[in-house]
Amino acid sequence: MAEGVEKEGLQDALGQNESAQPFWDNFFPTTAADTTTAQPSMQVWGHLRISNPWLPVRSRIGAFYAANKEQTMMAIHRAIERRDPFNPDQPADPQVIVELEGASLLVPVIFHSQLGHDYFTSILNGPFLKSCLKTELDRVGYNEPILVTAEKQGLPHIPSLSVDEEIKDVLEKMRQATVQLSKQPKQDQTAENGKKDTQISAQKKERTLIGGNGAGESPFEYPSGVAVSEEGEIIVADCYSKRIQVFSEDGAREFVTTIHGDETIEPSDVAIDGEGKLWVVGYRNTADYAVRYTKLGQRLTMFKLQVETEWLRGIAVDVEKNHILVTQMTGEEPNLHGEVLVFTPDGTVVRTVGAQQGMKYPRYITVDGEGRTLVADSNNHCVYIYKDAQLQLKFGNTGKKKERSEGTLNNPRGVCTDSSGNIIVADSGNRRVKMFDKRGRFLKHVPTDTPRPQAVAMTPQGQLVVTDTEEDLVMVFDSLLGSMKCGSERCATCEHLEEGATFSSHTTEESFQMKDSMTCRSTYIIYLLSCNKCGLQYVGESKEELRTKFSSHIASITQNKTSPLAKHFNSAGHSVKNVRVRPIVQIESRDDQLRKDEEVFWIETLQTEAPDGMNLPKKAAKLSDFQRNSPSFHLP
Repeated sequence: MAEGVEKEGLQDALGQNESAQPFWDNFFPTTAADTTTAQPSMQVWGHLRISNPWLPVRSRIGAFYAANKEQTMMAIHRAIERRDPFNPDQPADPQVIVELEGASLLVPVIFHSQLGHDYFTSILNGPFLKSCLKTELDRVGYNEPILVTAEKQGLPHIPSLSVDEEIKDVLEKMRQATVQLSKQPKQDQTAENGKKDTQISAQKKERTLIGGNGAGESPFEYPSGVAVSEEGEIIVADCYSKRIQVFSEDGAREFVTTIHGDETIEPSDVAIDGEGKLWVVGYRNTADYAVRYTKLGQRLTMFKLQVETEWLRGIAVDVEKNHILVTQMTGEEPNLHGEVLVFTPDGTVVRTVGAQQGMKYPRYITVDGEGRTLVADSNNHCVYIYKDAQLQLKFGNTGKKKERSEGTLNNPRGVCTDSSGNIIVADSGNRRVKMFDKRGRFLKHVPTDTPRPQAVAMTPQGQLVVTDTEEDLVMVFDSLLGSMKCGSERCATCEHLEEGATFSSHTTEESFQMKDSMTCRSTYIIYLLSCNKCGLQYVGESKEELRTKFSSHIASITQNKTSPLAKHFNSAGHSVKNVRVRPIVQIESRDDQLRKDEEVFWIETLQTEAPDGMNLPKKAAKLSDFQRNSPSFHLP
């Protein structure tokens, strides 16, 4: 068992500067009672366990402790122990020691007085102690999320000590101090090119916290999975509380994930099948199970997964084939082996996928609208896409130079798709969420301002649901439908791009609602270019990225060519600064003629032909009835 570290050594190691003082120093003044708290005998209350079993072994707190033993002990002592500055020879009360157990840490807690016990139980309630530990570990270089659990062996039998009103008041302040922590400004994340990503900070999406407000004790205990029903219900797999929580407009409900009698599993992920029932994957002791429940918690069926693994699993449902897909990891770092198991609902194995591609840690999985299976491999830092068990695509960490700048992934976790087929990935290692098109091309950063995004899902209204397992939060962000900037500081098109989910005709003043999520990087689109000075508009089509097409328009304007756009923006009182652009329709088909027909449809609908707009009059025949009833014509 490791030796304790004296406070003086801790201060020396951290430079004895004011910024290194524990956050709560000002909350606990020295009083006369402090000089009488120590007692000759010690009482062991039990121990805390500090762990993070969801991380690869080499990234867990135990591995950091093994390599940085003294610094880790110092951090834990600072977070928990309380010392009397007027009696430096007295032991800390409470006092802790640190020992390594596997990949986690055991921290026995020792008291010398009733006051020490009251102090510790005060900071133990709620998230304050975890916040203190996280702060101190960050200071010594360990930045991963942690789980802090109390494993109590017994209360101490210590001579009681009268606690005056001042101490009671201070204890209450300690309970409430986490509110102060939550209000501290967070440091800006650094963009991948080394500069602060100011555009992302400016574009943060409005978020709604469900199940709490983040200022007190969270109702979640490691919300590791999330799914959304067709009715808009948000279903959360709350792992360590052994519950499924369901949130809807009618309120919230929950049920315990039981399998036999009072035996329960810790759910690591949840998915919804074609009948609206829930499939939950979780573990109990040394066995993993896939269980089907109703939304009210009635267990319908289940099967045991044959391979024992210490790694958390993901689950998805292929509704078309009625298959249940479960991720599986075996082995230890660095020799991990991952694969996806495909089952029928009775637990019969249909096939396995992914082992031949060297999959390592397939943590989350989903099936898109085209029946493709998308798997986020956290250790290979990529997303695999399979169709009928054949690998179609891999993106996120292919080694391509262009991808490394923006499309690279670091420890990807949750994965889902939106109504346009775009792929949303929780880029957990980079502490952000990213959007890619269905071919794996980077579209944009989705600014969520969350430290450790985990599971993701989309609502029918296009809202993004993100769980954060570091802060135990579930967040719902504004709809992602509409046109959005990609967020890159180097993007010249974003300066001219109009964001939002609606657009209108300057001529008719009629408004239209967008049904797709697009950015300046989107391809196979219809776009609307306008003048912010006089309002005239131009409709165009492109199979290239919008930013590529837009660059050609800007070149035409700046070179003063003879196109209608160049003539307009070089006319008196106008300049290239007046150009605005936005994508308005995503074209599913790769047929060039269909895309051009769609362009004609919108030229006519928005009435952008000259002289009312900047499009040249078309000599083509009028639109057919089929074109007039285009599915992209989406009125509110």
